[in-house]
Amino acid sequence: MSLPNHSPLLLLLVLLFFLSISTISCHLSTIAISHVSNNTIVCALLPSHANKHFDLNCTSIAKRVQRNYPSANNGSYTAIAAGNGFLCALGPTAFSDASSMHWWEFKQESGGNGSIPHSKRVYQGPPLVSLSAGDTHVCGLQGGAARKLDCWRWPQLVFPKELNFTDIAVAVGLAATAICFIVLRTYRNNGRVHDMVRLHGAAAAAVVPPPEVVEVSNLPIDRRLSLMINQGHSSTIEEFPLAVLLAATDNFSDDQKIGSGSFGSVYRATLDDGRTVAIKRDKISAATAAASSTSLADRRRWDRDREAAFLSELALLSRVNHKNLVRLLGFCSQAGERALVYEFMANRTLHDHLHKLAASPLASWAARLKVALDAARGIEYLHVYAVPPIIHRDIKPSNILLDATWTAKVADFGLSILSPSSPDDDDTRHVSSPRAAGTVGYMDPQYYRLQNLTAKSDVYSFGVVLLELLTGNRAVHRNDESGTPRNVVEYAVPHIAADDVHRVMDRRLPPPTPSEIEAVAFVGYLAADCVSPDGRDRPTMSEIVAGLERAVAACAAPPPSALPRSATARSV
Repeated sequence: MSLPNHSPLLLLLVLLFFLSISTISCHLSTIAISHVSNNTIVCALLPSHANKHFDLNCTSIAKRVQRNYPSANNGSYTAIAAGNGFLCALGPTAFSDASSMHWWEFKQESGGNGSIPHSKRVYQGPPLVSLSAGDTHVCGLQGGAARKLDCWRWPQLVFPKELNFTDIAVAVGLAATAICFIVLRTYRNNGRVHDMVRLHGAAAAAVVPPPEVVEVSNLPIDRRLSLMINQGHSSTIEEFPLAVLLAATDNFSDDQKIGSGSFGSVYRATLDDGRTVAIKRDKISAATAAASSTSLADRRRWDRDREAAFLSELALLSRVNHKNLVRLLGFCSQAGERALVYEFMANRTLHDHLHKLAASPLASWAARLKVALDAARGIEYLHVYAVPPIIHRDIKPSNILLDATWTAKVADFGLSILSPSSPDDDDTRHVSSPRAAGTVGYMDPQYYRLQNLTAKSDVYSFGVVLLELLTGNRAVHRNDESGTPRNVVEYAVPHIAADDVHRVMDRRLPPPTPSEIEAVAFVGYLAADCVSPDGRDRPTMSEIVAGLERAVAACAAPPPSALPRSATARSV
């Protein structure tokens, strides 16, 4: 509804009145103010006329618009906090002894009109007894004996795990620098200690001495997880209690299992809010590993690998966002269990459609080239647009998934690592890794032999995928005549180099149309470029995307304006 000219002042007076009579603890505010562009949004929890709960009321001061969000019959929000461009609220949860916090992002382009966008749950766990926000940060303090501090959107804030906090406040200081004033109890003789942690800013040296530096790599996994989800698109990542995942998968029943990856088994599940998701669970629990017959050193090394894969996938997927990358929804790390929760991909993997299913909607050249283009765009994003760039290290058909609309998305980042190089220098700079990793048949021979990992190693793997799409053969398969194992590169590339692409085309597909013949031959030459022995002779993913776009367009075009032999002038 529209407000009269004097209503902003009246609203503030009403909000202050309700704040003064609220029965909610003074550490949990019922008023929050968010700044979006040139607008201010004031939100408050007001007593509901329909029940004994509180309604959420938000007003856009600049636009003079007020909106009311009635509480549900099963509960309402109990406290709110806000900062620049966001609002968060403590609300009802399925567990009576737990708190749940939701996060809303106000879009800058809209300028904020008081309308609450779609929310994401960013916390569910022990009750929070204090909640404070400022600038782009928010912190909550857990009750009970632990008095644990949780902060969101604050990756720079690191503090010793053993501290017990009694109160918190987040504010904005000089030069718009965020400051967190923390009141804590220690076991020192002087009793109460007031401490302050300040982020880097122009006036940092003049206000407070440098805080203690804690090496993140030495922190336990739960603290490292807390830091990771505060980076990148952290407001979209949820932390799921183990009980929720157990209920959704019938205690990780085999009936719910739909596949496996480098990190563990994958289960289909329906959450209590109706979302269908895929849950990737760690291979085995710590207890099972301890009971195995392997040596202690081997178990420790294996545990480190498991932890590294879990943290790698969580860290990388929480900071990327692209329509051709599988979206991470949340994670669970509790009671020895580790799991990642993803959007559900209804149409399985590319590997299934190429090598397992008797009949597939991908049994056409146009459909296969479209899948190749989708996957290439996802990998291009990792190499070119992610900062810093990301090398996947395990590109293969089983890590290319298809959603309900048959859009292909790259998945499984358990082996991925960050690259210090840029798209312009990945021929000359390489990433050091402790040992070669990947899948036999798809791993770049140059990387395996010389331990020289660059973005071109992903290009080689993608070239093998293109050859699988072209031939219908697995990366490593048996020769039809001799029965001996054979690599698809060794089988297909000599025919492609001799301009006999038709001899290796998948005969399970209908004969290509005149338009498709040119497009498929072009992709064959492109695949041969991708698997060149020397990485410097391989195209970049941007060149591959451009080439596949031309091939897909040629499939739909009337016959034919001939495509060139290669998109990159590197062809065999």
